[in-house]
Amino acid sequence: ISGPDLVRYMRREEHLRKIPVMMMTQADSIKISCEGLVAGAVALLPEPFSPSQVQNLLHMLVDTRDVANQHRI
Repeated sequence: ISGPDLVRYMRREEHLRKIPVMMMTQADSIKISCEGLVAGAVALLPEPFSPSQVQNLLHMLVDTRDVANQHRI
């Protein structure tokens, strides 16, 4: 199963729908990367990457989620 197919599956399933998906992708797979975002991935991380890049992206995603939750009515 491809990354985008997995994301599409997760978005269809009620119990998996709200799990944020960060796709890690090779630099030469731009088409698949775009498909992942269209399918519902929240971020892309091109390989090769460093642990600090993963940590920074995860912190950004959590902070964004927290701000969004604070502004819900």
